[in-house]
Amino acid sequence: MSNIPPSARGAFLPSPLASKPSRLRPSAAAPYPGSARRWLLVAALATSLPGSAFAAKKLETEFNLETATLQEVQLAMDSGALTSVELVNIYLRRIAIYDQNGAPFFNSVLHISPDVLEQAREADRLRASGTKLGPLHGIPCLVKGSYSVKGLPTSAGTTAWADLIAPEDCFLVGKLREAGAIIMGQANMDTWANSGQSSTSQIKGAVKNAYVLGTTAGGSSGGSAVATAANFAFFAFGGETGASIRGPSDRNGLAGQRPTAGALPSNHIVNLSPERDVVGPMARNVGDIAAIRDAVSFQDPEDPWAPILPLFTDGRPFPQGFNKAIETATLSGKKLGIIGTYVGLTHPEPGEGATSATTDIMTTRPEVFANLEASKTLMEGAGATVRTVFLPPAVSTTYDRGAEAPQRVLSSQPISGRFNAYAHRGMVEFLVRTPGDTTDTLAAKVIAKAALPTGNTGSRTINDTTIGYMYTFGENSVVTGSEALSFASDEAEEHYTAVREIRRKLEAWMDAEDLDALVFPVDSGKTATVGSVNGRDPINAMHIPGTVVPNGSLPDGEPTCLIFVGKGYEDVEVFKLAYAFEQVSKKRYSTPLAPALPEESFTYAVKVKKGKPSGGPIITLAGVPKKVGTGAEATLDIRGKIVKAADLDFVSVFLNGKRIPVSLTKAENNKSWTASMPLSSALAAADGSPRVMLTVEATDADGDTDIKMKAIKLKPVVN
Repeated sequence: MSNIPPSARGAFLPSPLASKPSRLRPSAAAPYPGSARRWLLVAALATSLPGSAFAAKKLETEFNLETATLQEVQLAMDSGALTSVELVNIYLRRIAIYDQNGAPFFNSVLHISPDVLEQAREADRLRASGTKLGPLHGIPCLVKGSYSVKGLPTSAGTTAWADLIAPEDCFLVGKLREAGAIIMGQANMDTWANSGQSSTSQIKGAVKNAYVLGTTAGGSSGGSAVATAANFAFFAFGGETGASIRGPSDRNGLAGQRPTAGALPSNHIVNLSPERDVVGPMARNVGDIAAIRDAVSFQDPEDPWAPILPLFTDGRPFPQGFNKAIETATLSGKKLGIIGTYVGLTHPEPGEGATSATTDIMTTRPEVFANLEASKTLMEGAGATVRTVFLPPAVSTTYDRGAEAPQRVLSSQPISGRFNAYAHRGMVEFLVRTPGDTTDTLAAKVIAKAALPTGNTGSRTINDTTIGYMYTFGENSVVTGSEALSFASDEAEEHYTAVREIRRKLEAWMDAEDLDALVFPVDSGKTATVGSVNGRDPINAMHIPGTVVPNGSLPDGEPTCLIFVGKGYEDVEVFKLAYAFEQVSKKRYSTPLAPALPEESFTYAVKVKKGKPSGGPIITLAGVPKKVGTGAEATLDIRGKIVKAADLDFVSVFLNGKRIPVSLTKAENNKSWTASMPLSSALAAADGSPRVMLTVEATDADGDTDIKMKAIKLKPVVN
């Protein structure tokens, strides 16, 4: 795992804590040598499972991690068939095999949290004691490299900020933890979120598409999308200025959600354009987004958006209750509009004063249009009315409303620079502040650090002009004020009043057309390297919500997706339509470039769980592996001790994530063990790398498991 950054390597040195409950065994497809156990699991039905009529019965069920929903993962964990430690280990192994070493080398993961295994153990301990923190309990996730995660760099992919270690979590990450999620780390991204086409960071380089090598992963949240699509985490969070949640979700066949602006907290997350940036989740199933949104849909009083929300929400309730909404999700009776210009059709009546936002015809691939038509038939079969519509001229942010109307003043200089300065200054202050700082010393550090990033372009990012707005100085570099503008400024009030009025025009038009929502391809004419995501003006500039749904594939194997779009702050209603469509379409498919490992699929029997956890084995690794014997019979032996008395059943060994067949020998007093693997297998797993990651997973007769990970230099051992 030589390509995992040094900051990640601490993640593989967990402290000796055991985890519980009973867990999965290797599948029949990959039997473990020396074990006499059968691989059929006997587990327990979660008491929280809806409709627990099976409480006194056994229920045999199949588990497949790639296709599993959040509810199915939680059932497996509550049943004792899977633990968070094991799930994290699977994800770390997949990252080692497919993302950080050898082909296809997706390069989607930026940093791994040093305490990820400790987080998993704590989740298992709580679950075993009967405590679940929330619907995401024990579920591993990633967040974009622009999010502040305590102990990790908040770099936005730029080398100049690689040493800015977050002193605490951003509000959203904190809410994920409160709901029980395991923060595995950060996903790779485009440097400073500049590109909507690709994701190439100064720190790690380019992210590759999860489905078709040579095709862009989308930007700037490509790492979040690829890591989710390739199953390196159960879900991930990205961020969007113009298309950076929608585009990567489309490129990698995911469910993705772009919320109404301000509906999710964005404090202590690096912005490209603070005026319009939002954050949102990506998952392999639309339904899983419900629990994720419910976990983080809280208002942060310190969020930069907070001052303007009373005006911008227009008296509408804050979007919440996604999981409950699934119960009433349906397409029956719904009226949906496909914007004709987004699928290659000419506007029949552009109207006086029409702008390119409502008249430009998007290049549309025949295959995308055919997929749309097939999905239209599915929607109509489910009871929806779907028809083609065209936007009127006033539903455009560039339509001339007259000099007396409120203007979008945050979109042009010099006001945009002053507004950006406020957000960027607050971000850097959060990262560089130390005890004892005065206003003057803090300002000096902020300006010095803010001036370092390169690769960001345009008036939306940090540049010399923006930095000049952060502070005003008197004699002897004493801070006397600032020209920066916040969301509480008069300029922000005018801007968002203007946006609200334009959004009202869109919503009035939808009412006049009797539409519940709009639906169209995310990108109608994308090629392998270039795309143009539909709806930037209404979605991003008017700040309305959208949910992306997989919609099949193109001839080259790349996914294509639809997006359902609705009125401001009707995030839940839009989600319901997307979920209902997913139930009748089921068009997502797995990437062939990162196939499942044997341990990801298994069968287990569900029954009532009784008794208290025993605590499981606690093992240690003794020294480094040793070469034993010569020639074709040579083995690599790993030795360790059993700290806690337990009947050790088997030991699984992995090098760089790849399972190595071993034979297990235990001392008569059951206090030490030796696992021997063929030297040839070890060398093949290392694939020429001088430094490999050794993972040892030990399981006792009750199914309790402990895990140890250690970086070793293989060459000195085998020579």
